[in-house]
Amino acid sequence: MLVDPRVARKIANAILERTTSKDSTFIDADGGLCLVTRELDKLQTGQFRRPYRIFERDGKLLDLTKTVLADIDNKIDFLSLNYIRVSDNGVHHLCEGTLDLTDRDWQDEVPRYSLVGTATHGTIKSLTQQCLRTWDKVTFKSNLPMTGVFDNCRPEFFFIVSSKTKHHLTVTREEDPKGHRLRHSNILFQILFDYDVCLELPLESFFPWKMTRWSVKEFNEPLMYLIRVRPKADVGLGVGDDLDSFRSHHLQHFLAVIYQKKSERFIPLIEQCVPGSGFDCIKKAGATMYLRTGDILPAEAVKYFNILRSHKFYNLSSFVTSADLDLKSREEEIARTSKLSKMLDGEDRVEMRKRIALGQKVNLKT
Repeated sequence: MLVDPRVARKIANAILERTTSKDSTFIDADGGLCLVTRELDKLQTGQFRRPYRIFERDGKLLDLTKTVLADIDNKIDFLSLNYIRVSDNGVHHLCEGTLDLTDRDWQDEVPRYSLVGTATHGTIKSLTQQCLRTWDKVTFKSNLPMTGVFDNCRPEFFFIVSSKTKHHLTVTREEDPKGHRLRHSNILFQILFDYDVCLELPLESFFPWKMTRWSVKEFNEPLMYLIRVRPKADVGLGVGDDLDSFRSHHLQHFLAVIYQKKSERFIPLIEQCVPGSGFDCIKKAGATMYLRTGDILPAEAVKYFNILRSHKFYNLSSFVTSADLDLKSREEEIARTSKLSKMLDGEDRVEMRKRIALGQKVNLKT
């Protein structure tokens, strides 16, 4: 929870400087003292004052939240903890019916809403997965849980993140020459989103705050960061029939394959996936036999993936089989975890999620 009004004013100013909307709904996802909302309201005047929506994470603080916002005469909606749901597979999402906001087209420069709040790396990974599936016209019919967060709109997020999360999401080859943070989930985030690091925020401005010691020097900064995040209008996946054939889990599997070993040569690796596609990457994209996977930039990864799936034997390749089996395995794990979660309550459910996060086996008794 943010407790420093001076830092809240800096955040409010940064939002007003960078937002592309003047009238869409502003969502405060942290609730509590709502310092950012209060400062934002002071800075907005006249016809540009935006309606507010408050997500109160702790239902016990709802009365306090309403009290501190009582002086704001603009429209405010309050949503208690019950409206924010965490599904059994750990995906954070908003319940249906909570985002009855102004309709916007995906290509619209004005976001449907702007949301500010603290976010963990896991939450942003979840949003990345949900954004990826908006490009997939087939996976919508699968059993994977869906959300209305990116339902035909590109919202605008102002996330407050830790130093470790910031360094993971914005990693570049120059900043991480050994490629320890060049993981496919971080690369996928950079492919799907435009992002901007807005502010450095002192860790002491938040309560409770704790300084965690990491082996990586950059992670030990006593700072939080404000980053602006918004889905890209076009990530280069094609249009028309070309996009109709896109499968989101294929792109995810492709990134996992090429970024698993950063020192591996790309052309021999891609030839193992789809024979003949290596020559296409050399001919159409200028790749060389000496190109290593760790040197591939996010935009280049999309280009190589498009070349791969345009190969005439792509649908018959071992790569597609492997990607589909990986998806099936994840769906089965989600169903299994959901079944087990329904059988547990309280501390048992928390312990189960910890074991899953650590990769430990969870016994399911039927």
